[in-house]
Amino acid sequence: MEFLFSNCDRGYSEIKRSFNLFKCKNCGLIFIDPQPSSDELFDLYPNDYYSVTEAIGITHLRKAFTLIQIFYQLCRIRSDESIFFRLMNYLFYPINSIFRGTNFVENGNFLDVGCGMGYFALIMKYLGMNPYGVEPSKFDEELFKQYNLIITRSTLHEAKYKNNFFDTITLNHVLEHVNDPSGMMLELNRILKPGGYLIIATPISDSLTFKIFGKYWSQIDTPRHLFIFSTETLKKYSEEFGFEVIKIRHNAIPSIPIITSIIYFFESKRNKTYNRNLAQNPFLILLLLPISLIMNLFKLGDSAEIMLKKKVQNK
Repeated sequence: MEFLFSNCDRGYSEIKRSFNLFKCKNCGLIFIDPQPSSDELFDLYPNDYYSVTEAIGITHLRKAFTLIQIFYQLCRIRSDESIFFRLMNYLFYPINSIFRGTNFVENGNFLDVGCGMGYFALIMKYLGMNPYGVEPSKFDEELFKQYNLIITRSTLHEAKYKNNFFDTITLNHVLEHVNDPSGMMLELNRILKPGGYLIIATPISDSLTFKIFGKYWSQIDTPRHLFIFSTETLKKYSEEFGFEVIKIRHNAIPSIPIITSIIYFFESKRNKTYNRNLAQNPFLILLLLPISLIMNLFKLGDSAEIMLKKKVQNK
């Protein structure tokens, strides 16, 4: 393996440690070594980390985003039924990197791993699937009861789902946080039906932003991102665990990773801490939006969504 660099937590100044990142010369996988223990990892997620704050409750913005997501998914699913849905799907296409994709199965079982506050499970419920979610961090249980969502507070392994139970499973920026991605992939294969779909979104190291900013790349998120995959590594890794690659869609969150990486770089030179308000400035986000969408178009965005299908074993 090849040593890349030592890196610190640039988003949360409370964590003063440095972490070593290496790259596998054979497969290109980037990883932290030594890895923090499970107990240490728990303390490395501050109370205002985005996945934690999302789990507290549905904000008005999230409600609006959920409604837009429902409409977007509906257009995708029904684009072959009418001119209206075909047209809307076409109009959505230039900005579809903002939204998550999935495979819809009417009355099928759907699982969102690392579901946060459960908004995507809610979307799939409205579209006619039976939604499940698993989330190890704190969340508002009353909120889930209000929407009749089946959310388990545990890790995926602790949830102990039945064999071949789910038609579709999604992991949206989860795999890079897991200290045993191989064990995760085996468990996903076990609980997914033969021919079922697994959709994984994760940061990718072949992004243009990583090539430019290196250790200042926001999506490297040291120390919470234990592994960073390249597109090719992710494809090979998935095939090793019994999945067929259907398609890869670059879906970087528009503008924000670029802005944050720029801030990390310049503020590190001035020995200042990360300005979260500046990174979320609406004017800057809109200004850089075209660049983000062009990067996704040319497969240079900060993250990718890979759709996999569980192979059917020949008897």
